[in-house]
Amino acid sequence: MFPLDYEEFLWAWGIAQDVIDAAQESFRACARLPCVMTMDGIQNLVLSGDIRINEGSVAENAVATELAKHGIPLYYYDKKTRMELDFVFKDDGGLSVIEVKSGNNYRHHAALDNAGADNPGKFNRRIVLCKSNITANDNGIIYLPLYMTMFL
Repeated sequence: MFPLDYEEFLWAWGIAQDVIDAAQESFRACARLPCVMTMDGIQNLVLSGDIRINEGSVAENAVATELAKHGIPLYYYDKKTRMELDFVFKDDGGLSVIEVKSGNNYRHHAALDNAGADNPGKFNRRIVLCKSNITANDNGIIYLPLYMTMFL
């Protein structure tokens, strides 16, 4: 059995194709604004295929935009010696953590691992938003495609 991608996941839940298309377009449209505001000229770099741009900051910007649209207060955690967590938020009476990964090494997340080891049982969810399909590892870390941010 293979993990479901975004569209397959929504189809499995009976979501109509036009709704899926609208959700994808909405996400793409919302993700553009912060990049335009914070990274001068990025549109031209992306369109020209310039690989020097920081894809991580673009991905984090898109996630921040989507979380803010849903009224989720955005907090960042940085402990210089051990970890930097992209987003920490209140979730069902506890805390959840999101790490955003734009590259192919999304299973390498020392900060997220350290947060779980240093605070066992303190986090409701530890989420990595990345290029993968929907999956989870043995340590309870949930991997979701970046575009699934809208469902958090």
